[in-house]
Amino acid sequence: MLCRSNLRPFTVNPLDEFFRNIFCEPLQKRLRHQRTRRWANVCYDMVVCLSDQQLVTGIAMMIAGLKKLHDQSITVYHLTIITDLVWFSSNTHLTSLMVISYFSVESFKKDAPARIFRTSTQTSTQLILEPRKKFVARLPRVARVVLMVFLACLLVYTTLITGYVDWPRTFNCPVSCIIGQPKGGGAQQWMITNIVLIFYAYPKSIFLLWHGGRRVWFEKWRSTIVDNQHLGQSEPPRHWAIKLARQIYHFLWYYFASDTGDVLEQIAWHIVGYISLFQNRENGHDSMRYFDMPEEIEMENSWGLAS
Repeated sequence: MLCRSNLRPFTVNPLDEFFRNIFCEPLQKRLRHQRTRRWANVCYDMVVCLSDQQLVTGIAMMIAGLKKLHDQSITVYHLTIITDLVWFSSNTHLTSLMVISYFSVESFKKDAPARIFRTSTQTSTQLILEPRKKFVARLPRVARVVLMVFLACLLVYTTLITGYVDWPRTFNCPVSCIIGQPKGGGAQQWMITNIVLIFYAYPKSIFLLWHGGRRVWFEKWRSTIVDNQHLGQSEPPRHWAIKLARQIYHFLWYYFASDTGDVLEQIAWHIVGYISLFQNRENGHDSMRYFDMPEEIEMENSWGLAS
C-alpha cells in the first residue's frame, strides 16, 4: 500500500488497478511520496524479520508435535491444536512473502518507475557483484525456500493424519489409536482441501522468490500470454464461444495473478483458521469436562491459551 503504483503500464491488472485507486493512492498522497519511501523500507525490514520468525516457529511447533506422535504421547486434540497453530504461522509467512517478492518483482518490469526504494540509489557497478558476493547474497533466499519446502512437507504429512473419519469425535484419545482407521467424512474433505491449498500456495510463493523464473516471465511470457499486447494486431475471434472463453480465461488469470486476489485469499484463510482453532479448542474442552479432566484445561490456561 505504501509503494504500489496505479499508473499504466506499471499496473496491467485491472483488479490491482482498482484496489490501488481505492486504498494505495489515497494513503500515498496523505503520507507524501518521500515519507512513503522511508516507511516502505522500515516496514520491509520488519516484515522480513517477522516472516522468517513465523517460518521457523511453525517448523519448531510441528517437529515438537511429530516427536510426541512418534513417542505415542499426544492426543488427537493436542495434535489438532498444534496443526492449527502451524497453519496460522504458515499463512502469516505466505502473506509476508507478498511484500518480499514485490521488491524483487518490480525490478524485472520494463520501464518501471524509479520507486524501487531499496535499489534506486545503486549504480550499475554496484549491481555487478562478484561470484562470491552473489553466493552470499543468495543464501537467505535459498535457506528460506528450503525451509518452506520442509514446512510444506510437514504440513502434508500431518494433514494426511487428520483425515481419519473419527478424528473430530475422538479428541480425548491418543493419536496412535486412530491411525489405521478408514478415512472419510468431513475430516477427509478438509484434508483434501488443505493439501490442495498447500500445493497451490507454496509453489506459487517459491516461484515469486526465484529470480530466474521472474525474469523469463516478465521478459518473454507475460506479454504473449496475458497482457493483450498483441490482440489488436490479429483478427479478433468471430465465434461467440471463443470470445467468451477468452474473457473467462483473462478474468481467472487476472484474479489469480493479482495482489488483490492474494490478499483476499489470505484474509479468508486466516478467518477460517481462527474459526477452526477456537472451535477445536472448545470441542476439546468439552471432551475434557465430559471425562472429568479439569487439570488439562488449567494447564492450557497457564500456557496462555485461555479464551
